[in-house]
Amino acid sequence: TENRQHRRVGTGYSIEKVHWGNGKVSSTHPNSKELNLLLRKKIQELESTLLKNQLQDRSVNIEDLQKVIQERSDDFYQFFNHYLLRIRERKFTTWKKKVSIYNNLKTFRPNLKFNDINITLLKDYEAFMYSKGNKPHTVASNIKGVRSVYNEGLDELNLNIPSPFSRYKLPSC
Repeated sequence: TENRQHRRVGTGYSIEKVHWGNGKVSSTHPNSKELNLLLRKKIQELESTLLKNQLQDRSVNIEDLQKVIQERSDDFYQFFNHYLLRIRERKFTTWKKKVSIYNNLKTFRPNLKFNDINITLLKDYEAFMYSKGNKPHTVASNIKGVRSVYNEGLDELNLNIPSPFSRYKLPSC
């Protein structure tokens, strides 16, 4: 709340309304403990930023606090982990495939932000997959999996980044 104006700040995570109550994720959600820990961590980050600025007699506005959350939410692996948590119970086969894609990508590039994903990275990842002995179908399937998580992340996190996938040609099978 700022000047009696309420503003919501996205965390990059969403759950169904039935799993929310009393300001936290209810125990009916399969990942309630992890999500509540994450929410507490985000709140602590915001409170810490607020306190540090107050100690230095600097004013803080909502935009400053939004930046604190957004700086951390453009981490692709953080979103990918959240995505995996969300689909684990409902789509087990998809979850297994995406875990494999996550592990391959993490081996290729241990730290990855959304705006690091560009055509050069996709071509390098393609070459990496071939160097591991993968066939074109497997490489294309992996890149499609990255694309689906990437696009979902752009939507959920409201990131205005042009997608490199529109200009990238998938390997032919």
